[in-house]
Amino acid sequence: MGLTIKAEEVDLTNKSHIFEIITEIEGEQNRRRKKDAFVAYESKEGRQKDHVEDRLKMLYPETWQKFRVGDVRIVDKVIRKKAQAYMTSPLRRLDTERETEFLESIYDQYKFSRAFKEADSIFNLHKYVALWLHYNNPKENSDELRGSYSLQALAPYEYDIIKNERGYPEIFILSYAGTEVTKGADGIEQLIAEDQRDSSAETKRYRMWSKDFYAEVETRGKKDGRPYISNMEIKPNSIKRLPIAYLQKDTAEDYPIQSNLGDASISWNTEFSDLKTAAATQGHAQLIIKHPENMKLRQLHVGMHTAINLPQSRKDTDKPTEADYISPSPDLAGQLDVLKFSLLQILDDEGITSSNAITGGVNEVKSGFDRLLKEADVNNLITSNQELYADCLEADLYLCLKAYEDALNQATLQSDKIEIYFPKKQVLISDKETLENLRIRDELGLLLSYEKHQIINPNLSDEEARQREEAITQEKAGKVERMQALIGGDDNEEEGDEEEAPEEEGGE
Repeated sequence: MGLTIKAEEVDLTNKSHIFEIITEIEGEQNRRRKKDAFVAYESKEGRQKDHVEDRLKMLYPETWQKFRVGDVRIVDKVIRKKAQAYMTSPLRRLDTERETEFLESIYDQYKFSRAFKEADSIFNLHKYVALWLHYNNPKENSDELRGSYSLQALAPYEYDIIKNERGYPEIFILSYAGTEVTKGADGIEQLIAEDQRDSSAETKRYRMWSKDFYAEVETRGKKDGRPYISNMEIKPNSIKRLPIAYLQKDTAEDYPIQSNLGDASISWNTEFSDLKTAAATQGHAQLIIKHPENMKLRQLHVGMHTAINLPQSRKDTDKPTEADYISPSPDLAGQLDVLKFSLLQILDDEGITSSNAITGGVNEVKSGFDRLLKEADVNNLITSNQELYADCLEADLYLCLKAYEDALNQATLQSDKIEIYFPKKQVLISDKETLENLRIRDELGLLLSYEKHQIINPNLSDEEARQREEAITQEKAGKVERMQALIGGDDNEEEGDEEEAPEEEGGE
């Protein structure tokens, strides 16, 4: 968002600053950003067909209703393939065991894992995401000693932020609209909290946070071309920081370049509609009638085994009435090859590569696409995202949670930072193969003593693997000592018997 004042100097108690923020939020460029993000969201969630029909309507305004609409949900399939960072919850550790247990109880009680999974999906689709942490105070006369936390993953069309020159958020804004619903020319408008398609209502409400203040603003229409603020309430921000954890692919001051996946999916399905329609109509011929200009044809019957009665003109100067069938012969194979290449290009743009190609005819494109996705390796993408989440998103979220606890004077979280460990995927091979690999590496001297434990369990750290090796070594040493003691005791008894025998003989 571009403001005439620096982000660090925005003051929510200054009405002119509020005017400027709202003007930027409702500007055409920002609305277009949200609209494009919303279209990508709908393409993922199952409303892609409407957008494909809109594209067909634009390309073929007279005949679009006759098309067989393609609706392969490329966005949903690609995002589900990439958004696997939270398939297994990471390990979160603080300085003390008591703090760690309290943190885990908060995350479990308020279902934070659901928000993390949604944030992973949003980040992979839009290249940026915000996690909004909200504390709900207990109601009056309630038996609850504490309130409750709510964690929400926000998509680009649900909020706005103002960032400083270093790319860090300075102002966080949520906007709400009233009950009057109006739609744009394409039927899609920005998504907001109360009504996902209502962005042009007369009354609008905004909630804004800076590190110092929290503002609730209500506007009603415009005055002198500017939004008229009908109500405005300012309060101190008790947590002294923004209530969000924000992450984007780059560290630029502006939002990242919009992901092309949603538009690419709509364009591909538009081309797929062309192919499906051509495949469905190639067996249907087109009837062409040639007749004199002034001769009227009462009725034509077209269909299999139907004779056509063609009236002829009696004038010698008129040409005879003729009927010809023109059978289309589209190059379906060539069209299909172009579609397959385009599909692979979309996957390549998303960082998904596979050694196989999509084979088969028109009806097998979807299943071939599913097989290709299943075989594609995205572990590097997932690992890269996990590192970003651990270093940025989860770290900032912990600081938000700590700020809330400090504001409540709970003193439950004292650690300055959180450590995040995402579990590594284990290679799916048999135990026999794993042990054989270990034996060969050990014989070749390729392993340190503790590394074999990390091959069995890749989630062990170096220190944990060393401790496990030491514990096993001590246990083996204890067994050897007990065995030696047992064997040594038997030998002494036998020696004692041999020495006593001559004394008995001498006595006799």
